[in-house]
Amino acid sequence: MITIGEYTKLFVTVTIGLGLIFEMPILVFFLALMRVITARWMWRNLRYSILAIFIIAAIVTPTADILNMCLFAAPMVALYAISMAVAWLVNSRRERGAGSI
Repeated sequence: MITIGEYTKLFVTVTIGLGLIFEMPILVFFLALMRVITARWMWRNLRYSILAIFIIAAIVTPTADILNMCLFAAPMVALYAISMAVAWLVNSRRERGAGSI
């Protein structure tokens, strides 16, 4: 029998974990504006990022099977790709703006 405490812990872990992950493109946007990261840097560190994404997915996944971990990791990898595009757009817009001055 599942207790309310176990259910609440599962719900909070999944909700907070995925809620923070879905903020990644916004965080990358601001970091790219401050020139902390670039799309090139994100591309060079893609394999480490995918490893970190799968580790985070293993922590957030409610069960221990590989299928659930992959189901949690797939949107995170897609968000990482969207974040790379956001960083590229921010940097290319900055370069076009600096070239016209």
